[in-house]
Amino acid sequence: MSNVDKQTSGTASRKKHDGKLAGKSLAFKALLIATGLSSSERRVAAAIVDHMNSRTGRCDPGMRRLAFDTGHQLSTVQQAVSKLTNPNDPGRFFDNVNPGRGKTPFYKIRWDKVEAVVDQFEARTRLPTVPELQNGPSKVTVLQPPNSDCSAGDRPTVRDLQNKTNLRTKGARPAAPQAAGPVRAPLKEAAEKNAPPTGPPFPLPSVSEEAVEVLLGPELPHTAMAKQEPSEASRARVSAAYDKFLQAQQPVGPTWPRGGPKRP
Repeated sequence: MSNVDKQTSGTASRKKHDGKLAGKSLAFKALLIATGLSSSERRVAAAIVDHMNSRTGRCDPGMRRLAFDTGHQLSTVQQAVSKLTNPNDPGRFFDNVNPGRGKTPFYKIRWDKVEAVVDQFEARTRLPTVPELQNGPSKVTVLQPPNSDCSAGDRPTVRDLQNKTNLRTKGARPAAPQAAGPVRAPLKEAAEKNAPPTGPPFPLPSVSEEAVEVLLGPELPHTAMAKQEPSEASRARVSAAYDKFLQAQQPVGPTWPRGGPKRP
């Protein structure tokens, strides 16, 4: 890197760490491999490092700016900043040199903490061999069945169960009484009962054989009259007989013409 990041104080420059990383890159690596940080704290710390000016070392992002950059709630950012700048924590990554409500925060990266985290990690990665990890306790706890107190030669314990009637078998319980309800008529009878009446609206009067002889004439049979054209005389007799028949069917009493005035 040609440009060397300065300390957050802006008075001295920070040399490259063993000729590899320096400045923001070194801080990002330390935050990546550090332990004891939650995901929100790690994200807020990375946002603070990203706001550091490489030339002047100024780093003063506000809470709302950090909340916007990280996508976290404002309360989450405040808790993360309080943890990262806790003066009682010797392993903190930042110092807030301008604390207080209503004041603009000014963060200073603790480079000694950053270098200590990276040195410890790289020292472990440079080891030629990996030491054997100590195994856990050799005593393994195996879950035993409930009857595990019996030895291999003991006979299994048999308990006599009370014989009870199976309530699901047929005849175990009496059948529930059925509620008495109205007996419905068969569908066919109900349909015939509800069907509209067919035929003429009033019964036709019976016609005697004498009336038929008057209408058709006694001298000719029915079949002959059906095949021949009626004469004028027969038509007149039929018309007169029909008028007489209609008069006999009229009710007794005064009649009112259709469309006339209403009855008093």
